[in-house]
Amino acid sequence: MKYPIFLLAVVFLMVSFGTALSKTALRPLVKPEINADSWVMLEIWPEVNDITLSAYFLDYHAQKNKSLCQATKIVFDRDQQAREKQLKKKLTSYRRCLPVEDAIKDGLVSGN
Repeated sequence: MKYPIFLLAVVFLMVSFGTALSKTALRPLVKPEINADSWVMLEIWPEVNDITLSAYFLDYHAQKNKSLCQATKIVFDRDQQAREKQLKKKLTSYRRCLPVEDAIKDGLVSGN
């Protein structure tokens, strides 16, 4: 009989903590500022003709953003290779890193 009471106490604490956290810690995020130095990594899935992921790099140094984008792409590419090996199937999604301005010119990202 002690086990269900313990679980009830744990659930109560989790709910209480979650409620307190949602009231104190969560506030709206600041709108990111895109500038000429910003880069984006896009994951494109040709089978569904859609972009399934976009990650923005918004530091004020274009070279740093480019390096971070390329490093992130390497990690995602490596993960995809591991999934392909595990599934014994070629996955068709691919990633591109490019300056946000180029992504807008190419129609991959909205300029609004």
